[in-house]
Amino acid sequence: EQGAFLGFGVVIDADGVIASDSNALGENADAYIVSHDGTKVRAFVTARTAGTGVAFLQTATSSEGKPLVWKPAAIATKKVTLGQSVIAFSGKSISRIASGIVTALIPRGDEGSRIDVIDTSIPGETTFPGTPVANVDGEIVGMSTGISRGSSLSGYIPSSALIRSAPVDALRNRRRGLLHE
Repeated sequence: EQGAFLGFGVVIDADGVIASDSNALGENADAYIVSHDGTKVRAFVTARTAGTGVAFLQTATSSEGKPLVWKPAAIATKKVTLGQSVIAFSGKSISRIASGIVTALIPRGDEGSRIDVIDTSIPGETTFPGTPVANVDGEIVGMSTGISRGSSLSGYIPSSALIRSAPVDALRNRRRGLLHE
């Protein structure tokens, strides 16, 4: 059975935490993730960040009795700069890449919670929910979310929003019995 394509995600850590576009998931508390090799696994939403539109999902640790190995993406720790070259990974049924440059850093949010949406010259029609954008070193510098697309169709939330948040860690630790309420 073929499910509906909702968007892309970025593997954040080896435990199977995936960041994706919260808008693409709607109100769903879970989704099925299909990896590049066709492995299908259920994932549960553990946190959503309203200011960035990023949802964090925790995947299962096995599929059909086989342990899953998740290879985390390299996440950029430096902010992008105007004119920096970037590459978007996209495509529903056919893998595609699109290249461009950072054209603007669009301020969004209040003083204490401000982020700069990364605007690019990458055509917006090639961008899907959760589309990651990388620098020339292959590090993820941003992700397309409903929030970023609200600022610009070619906009991406910066990679700082993809770094695991306290709610994800707290939920994982609670499941492992390391955190008590």
